[in-house]
Amino acid sequence: MALFVDETKLVQRPTIDEDEQMEYGYMITESQKDGKTVTIRWWHPVKVKEKLGEIRKITGVVKKIDTSNRRIRVENMHDSVWIDVAKIVRVSTN
Repeated sequence: MALFVDETKLVQRPTIDEDEQMEYGYMITESQKDGKTVTIRWWHPVKVKEKLGEIRKITGVVKKIDTSNRRIRVENMHDSVWIDVAKIVRVSTN
């Protein structure tokens, strides 16, 4: 992850409709169950007061779904990250 943030690229948190959420949930579950690689983009808050953040991305396999804390763990050869499910803005298969 970058240490410095280009403030011109900060965005408000995108709104995801219910159908997209369900589709993303299916892809996340399949990744964990079958080891399928997915690319996940999520909104990460940078300027909380202004409600601005950046869109981050990781490509890997969902290794854990933590339903009680509403987050997932995605891993690849170089990184491992917990992602808040509510902040996911896009999931795609590779």
